[in-house]
Amino acid sequence: MPGITRHLRPQPACYILIALGAVCGWLLNATQTSSQWLEGLYLLLLGTGAFSLLLLMCYYLFGDSRRPYYKPGKKLLEPEYFYFNSGCKDALLHALDAKDEDAICRIKRTSIPELVMVHYSDEAGCVIYAQLQESRGGELVPISNIVSIIK
Repeated sequence: MPGITRHLRPQPACYILIALGAVCGWLLNATQTSSQWLEGLYLLLLGTGAFSLLLLMCYYLFGDSRRPYYKPGKKLLEPEYFYFNSGCKDALLHALDAKDEDAICRIKRTSIPELVMVHYSDEAGCVIYAQLQESRGGELVPISNIVSIIK
């Protein structure tokens, strides 16, 4: 998908926690002698680096970085899943090729995922990516290309 990347901007809370830990460590080390101070400073820097690495790894593995990000518009995209009967396959494929959202909305949805329309959009609904997938043996198999609609 052109313009879509992972959202790799760490949250400000990571930086606040790192700065708070550095200040607390500096205050603890200020009361020690010079040789102990240098040793404490080394341990402080090592601990701060390890803690920041841990926070960033958690963010990249479990945080907002897993959400698709539309880079030109600087917007996070939210996924939506719509389920359809397998009899609607031709109508859905035709509507996707024509990039006709109204035709897709008029097709009756079900609660059984025979066909799944994966739909990514931003909060305002300006950037939309959609793909039709079919459930085969418990797995979703794409049956259409990814269609982009940028309003």
